[in-house]
Amino acid sequence: MTKKRTIMSFVLAICLFVPAIFLLSACGGDDKGGNTKGHVHSYVCEVSTDAYLASSATCTQKSKYYYSCGEKSDQTFDYGDALGHIGGTASCNVLAVCTRCNESYGEYAEHSFDNGLVSVEPTCTQGGVFTKTCTVCGKKDNTPLPASHKGGLIL
Repeated sequence: MTKKRTIMSFVLAICLFVPAIFLLSACGGDDKGGNTKGHVHSYVCEVSTDAYLASSATCTQKSKYYYSCGEKSDQTFDYGDALGHIGGTASCNVLAVCTRCNESYGEYAEHSFDNGLVSVEPTCTQGGVFTKTCTVCGKKDNTPLPASHKGGLIL
């Protein structure tokens, strides 16, 4: 019976010792002088919960969270994706404006030219000009027309 009792005591000691090691190795320290053993926090845990949120994601930036050691660090890490710009319509002279952050973004749209007209009639010796005008910004697109004895224009 003594041998059995010794084995049981050994197993019980192991069962208590292993969890104690994990509990004692947890941070719980204080780098503001509260720990006299010189404990230094090791903020290595990336915890992405509301309790550790430093700043929410924006159109161009990912969310930022504080590193953790059981407490918040003053250092942050990026998590997730930026939200991206939304809304707005670009034209040939104005970029789209995001309805979330009010910043301009994206590319300019193509010009929207009218059907055009002959702005300078060609003659027998002098070329002419065919002009299209953007209905949004007024930009002119001139196409040279060759000199012609025909007296008419076929486009």
